[in-house]
Amino acid sequence: MAPADHHRDEILTDNFHPVRKAVEDRDWAASDGHFTRMVVKANHYHDVFDKGFIQWKRPDIPPPDLDLTPRG
Repeated sequence: MAPADHHRDEILTDNFHPVRKAVEDRDWAASDGHFTRMVVKANHYHDVFDKGFIQWKRPDIPPPDLDLTPRG
């Protein structure tokens, strides 16, 4: 396994999957915390791979075209 594959698997397992699980469980407080940790980790890996010019940032407010109305 290439080093980048290991890091990809780590961020999916340690960061993305907890976000997805919290959303599936409708645990919004947990999803918020997990998402924040995922953004921090993604930015860390951008630095590790000399891509520090790519930085994730959580917006202060949702984009105006994002409809957050619950479905079904």
